[in-house]
Amino acid sequence: MNRFKRLIFALALFALLGLVVLAALSIVARAVTGRGWGGGPRLALVRVEGFIRDTSRQVELVREYRDDPHVMAIVVRIDSGGGAVGGSQELYEELRRADEVKPVIVSFGNAAASGGYYIALGGRRIFTNPGTITGSIGVLFTHIDASRLLQETLSVEVTDLTSRPNKDVGAVWAPLTEEDRALLQQLIDDVHGQFVAAVRERRGQAIRAALAGAASREVSEQEIERVLAAHTDGRPLTGAQAIALGFADEAGNLQDAIDHAAALVGISGTPRVEEWRPRRGLLAPLVESAADSVRAALRDELRTSGSTLRFESVLR
Repeated sequence: MNRFKRLIFALALFALLGLVVLAALSIVARAVTGRGWGGGPRLALVRVEGFIRDTSRQVELVREYRDDPHVMAIVVRIDSGGGAVGGSQELYEELRRADEVKPVIVSFGNAAASGGYYIALGGRRIFTNPGTITGSIGVLFTHIDASRLLQETLSVEVTDLTSRPNKDVGAVWAPLTEEDRALLQQLIDDVHGQFVAAVRERRGQAIRAALAGAASREVSEQEIERVLAAHTDGRPLTGAQAIALGFADEAGNLQDAIDHAAALVGISGTPRVEEWRPRRGLLAPLVESAADSVRAALRDELRTSGSTLRFESVLR
């Protein structure tokens, strides 16, 4: 009997040690990759939040999820009023390519406007809250003329030596000339045209269906162009308005988008959702709080002291 008890104790201890090893491996895997442990079919969740700057991490994640055979669909949660042109376009293109391989479903939070809406165009279906602020399809260039401040208050005079006259267009230490304005307007119009073209390509059929209504009448290309011209002028839209116009597809929250993605790829029950999280240490909350304060201060300073081209909601 004593031998039997020792055997049971040894087996129990072995099982306990095995569980400890598995837990340790799971912790290591999460620390290294930011992900949980285990395989099997699942969904992936990618978040785009706040002012859009560098989207390289999201682009990398979308590419990984696209190539992962266990990730059946990608859900993108957007809560942003816009941001940098390049970052918005990069993530849009990556989502569009991923959607050719597996479904990309988009969910809007409080806002998905301007650059946030541009990114959403990469998905095949958009869920929005009725009161979400979206649209604001346009390009914003801000120029601050600080020449009087430099010269009259600080007694600083700036001299530019450039290879060509247009090299210093938009510099804060000089007012814009009429030639500067014309050149910058051409740039803005070109980028805006790229934005509108993406809306036309990705939402054209949805806009057609919205115009056709329940009667399923024939809708001409001219009607679609009129809708695009009227609603890509920078104006904000509510989520409900966006659905009515075909700029979004369905009212719903993040869970609705997840459920739709799961049903689309045949996952029954509660789907497993994988979401990358950055590694967090014990001091992470304190460091993040300080970093957020610094970023906010820098962003406010840059917005009031420099020239930038961006997709950004007028509601800021």
